Amino acid sequence: MGKSHLEVEVAPLSVRFDPDDESWSLQCDDLRRELIASVPGARRVDIAQVGTKGTAESVIVALGGAGAISAMVSCFQLWLDRDRSRQIKVTWTRNGIEESLIVTGDGMSAAVLEKLADAVARRIGS
Repeated sequence: MGKSHLEVEVAPLSVRFDPDDESWSLQCDDLRRELIASVPGARRVDIAQVGTKGTAESVIVALGGAGAISAMVSCFQLWLDRDRSRQIKVTWTRNGIEESLIVTGDGMSAAVLEKLADAVARRIGS
């Protein structure tokens, strides 16, 4: 049997920018590119938007080990540190139930992100 892993969808959010703002779109692209370049197994996907005919680009990250988790956490910290109005929503489905959390840049520290990484690692192990 293969290594246990958890696939998470990573979606950038902002309390300052409108989702259709061109500047915001470029910032979101930066996060997606960084995740894909840094996290093994990260990939872009189009997610259907409820109530619309369109899709939104998102990144799926397969967290199967400490290396992928650490790389994702590092990307989060770098991206969130650039603007305190940024947020990252992480969503996953486990046993048929969708769960999510929102990580904000307000008061973000390496210690907080390490706790996030530990929580993800425990979730994968369960």
